Amino acid sequence: MEKRTSMFKIVSIIMMIGGIAATVGYIVTAGAVAAVMSNALTRAEFVLKVGKDINSGLFWFGLVVALIASVIEIIAGALGMKNWNDKSKAQTFIILGGAVAALQLLANILISAAYEFNIFSILSGLAIPVLYIIGAVMLKKQAD
Repeated sequence: MEKRTSMFKIVSIIMMIGGIAATVGYIVTAGAVAAVMSNALTRAEFVLKVGKDINSGLFWFGLVVALIASVIEIIAGALGMKNWNDKSKAQTFIILGGAVAALQLLANILISAAYEFNIFSILSGLAIPVLYIIGAVMLKKQAD
């Protein structure tokens, strides 16, 4: 039993670190894309600089959704780390993990539609939230 809950604690720590890294990454990406777009006088020049066209509205919306997901990921990881053996919070953890997974999937679909499809981004964005949900379900089963 202790092994299952400690797995949840480890995944919570990884989720929190991943959320922090993702937040920093999304902010850097936003800055880099904004810098390239502000230097491109026309859409054609942007395509020449980047090598591909981009649906900027869809891209920025996807980036905002991804940023929201990463902030929730940090919160979920911190709560899981703090309350990793509190079986009464298992349902909350399941909901948070599901929210992160759904938002990450939506963000990746939007960014893929705006710029480029990348299956690795989609799968890597779902891996830790899915493990977090599995750990929360194991924690909930211990309560039953």
